[in-house]
Amino acid sequence: MTGINGLKISGELCLVVLYEDSRGSGLLPAFCRLLAGSQINMLFLSTESDAGGTRTTCCVDAAHEALLKSVLRAEPMLQERAEFTAGVGLLTLFPHRSRLTLFGRSLRALTQADLRVFAVASSVGTLTYVLEYAQLDKAAEVMQACFEFAGNHAPFKPDLLLRRGPCGGPEASSETKETRAVYWEPQIKTYGFQVVKNLALYTYRLPADLPAEWTPAIKRIEDEATRFHLLHAQLRGSFALDLQLLCEPEQGAPLTRRIAVEIPAAGDCLLVTAPVELIFFQGPHFGDRFGIADFTFKALEEKTDVLLAAVFACASIYLMLPEGAADETRTRLAAAFQTPG
Repeated sequence: MTGINGLKISGELCLVVLYEDSRGSGLLPAFCRLLAGSQINMLFLSTESDAGGTRTTCCVDAAHEALLKSVLRAEPMLQERAEFTAGVGLLTLFPHRSRLTLFGRSLRALTQADLRVFAVASSVGTLTYVLEYAQLDKAAEVMQACFEFAGNHAPFKPDLLLRRGPCGGPEASSETKETRAVYWEPQIKTYGFQVVKNLALYTYRLPADLPAEWTPAIKRIEDEATRFHLLHAQLRGSFALDLQLLCEPEQGAPLTRRIAVEIPAAGDCLLVTAPVELIFFQGPHFGDRFGIADFTFKALEEKTDVLLAAVFACASIYLMLPEGAADETRTRLAAAFQTPG
């Protein structure tokens, strides 16, 4: 079995999916602004854009369910273009080592166990799935059977989660096994910004249930030596998982040929966007404070409509941009965030 360092599962979360047409109404920045104004932390966000518009999947703590619903009801545009789902959670595996092995084997195992995947996204070192909360324990068992874990791995569930109380102070919950500080600072710190150019974005549409006859094909694909910068996918309806893979063209081209042969239905839906550029950055507390996405989109101002995709997962933020947009975007972000030196 493939060895990995660990696995973590979250507490119960709520899922919101936003749909925005190609005219670019600013729905996502407006939604993030409303969440920040209500001090609701976003624990996961994955967004992708194409000719038809933008689709965003995000998760917040279930403790904020009532407040989140009131935010959605208060904004007519959100009522029309947002879908709410209660009872989801995050399953995070690490490290992925920028290869497809962890993704391929975990996705194959989850679908064979009839576990529904709402979304998945990579960060610098982790791979995070959005699953049904009631199925997280089963998913952890499936992963234990699929991977060999380090003997000193951390507990899958934390012992204690500190949530923000009604007066802003911490409020203890006995559901989990880890102590986390929740705080806010006027200027958000980051370790700096990295830009990668001349990349290619590959989009595949996989059946959400991955039929059993495709299992050998997925196995052959995951053994490819492709190295990626970003991987994320969202459930589209009940029947398809839209997977986006960002990598160097020389890495993606062989994989594309293999997918077209092994999974013809996915190859038929293939879209390649190139060249594209990537900005990614990390902060020590991105997962622990509200307003990160809002702060990022405010820094971009009216430039959010150029985003091809964005991922906020664990302590990492990835912004995928068309050719020529990364340098200006980095300048805007550097002026807003506090960086070393």
